[in-house]
Amino acid sequence: LCRAKQIGKTETLPIIIRRATPRRVTHHIVVIMYRGQYLFEQRPDDGLWPNLWQMPTIEQLSTRSGGQSVRNCAQQHIGLPLGEPMRIDAFTHQTTHRTIRFVVWAATLAKSRRSRNVGQWRRLNHVDDLPMSKPQQRVICLLRGRR
Repeated sequence: LCRAKQIGKTETLPIIIRRATPRRVTHHIVVIMYRGQYLFEQRPDDGLWPNLWQMPTIEQLSTRSGGQSVRNCAQQHIGLPLGEPMRIDAFTHQTTHRTIRFVVWAATLAKSRRSRNVGQWRRLNHVDDLPMSKPQQRVICLLRGRR
């Protein structure tokens, strides 16, 4: 009853399609706190994790980027002056097409007040209504454990 056997193709069927090797990328999450509140921004409506909320995340830097380059990119990204960031954690998250290395940094505002024009400022115990990716949830858990 096997059609492949009838036509002599049992050795070549089924056709095995090899999965592409996941691309390695690095994302730097910059935890910005001001008076007990943390800055959250919404992701664009296209790409990875569309419309989900996150702490400011820079996706184009390498794993070896230092605090100065992270600070410069974060300041440009959110438009706020920051103090020197301090690396607090790093972990890997696997998706179907990417192996993402997350590097987590903590930074403070370099000026005396926060801006209301960037994202949302929230306390960690008031973020459960924001839809977030698993890696962002992991950072929230990390921060809750550090307090």
